[in-house]
Amino acid sequence: MTKSEIIKVAICDENKIDCLSISNSLKKVLEKEEFLCVIETYKYGEILCKEHKKKVFDLIFINVELEGISGIETGRVIRDELKDEMVQIAYIAKNKTYAMELFEFHPINFLIKPFIEYQLERVIEKFLLVTKRKQSKFIYKKGYEWIEVNIPDILYFYSQGRKVYIMTNDGCDVFYGKLNHVYNEIHATCFLFIHKSFLINCKNVKKFDNKTILMKNDEILPISQSKRKEVKEIIETFKFLQK
Repeated sequence: MTKSEIIKVAICDENKIDCLSISNSLKKVLEKEEFLCVIETYKYGEILCKEHKKKVFDLIFINVELEGISGIETGRVIRDELKDEMVQIAYIAKNKTYAMELFEFHPINFLIKPFIEYQLERVIEKFLLVTKRKQSKFIYKKGYEWIEVNIPDILYFYSQGRKVYIMTNDGCDVFYGKLNHVYNEIHATCFLFIHKSFLINCKNVKKFDNKTILMKNDEILPISQSKRKEVKEIIETFKFLQK
């Protein structure tokens, strides 16, 4: 990843406030991921299709309920008439009514209004992975050896002093470092601090309550009191997006 790579994004929604909100959040998220972005907004699907034919966007957000041709029809034109299967499309709606109807257009995600910034982060994370702009492995040094681990296989990290323990589907390993450095290096929004000493992969949470989290390996991890509200909101949002 480099600062020189630019991602071209289009937002098609008649609501100017929603367009501005999505635009501001995307800029913030992509900057954190070390990408530059160019964002253009459109009110009508017809205009978006014409501009996409000339400019070719990387990622498009389309409101299903557009004036003129609908967001569903706009997606169909992009896929069937413009023959573009490469652009990633995220649909936006006020409810889940249209979800099944949109599957044939291969959406990267389906956002329900009102949505929060974390949901946009999930869209960006998936976009970067699908388009191979983002790492899918975590690499750490142990002694003189560099070790690669697939990010989906990581259950959690925890720290004790200068040691960081990495728990994966294959077992536990340890290396020297700091948990904050691991978080900054891993660049994945599915990782969440539930405690100053525990960094978990939300994709591998089995269930949780107000005080603890049960991971897929049946280990129970503590949630610090100061993190309880944040953890509940993020994991509930994450589980909803995985449905």
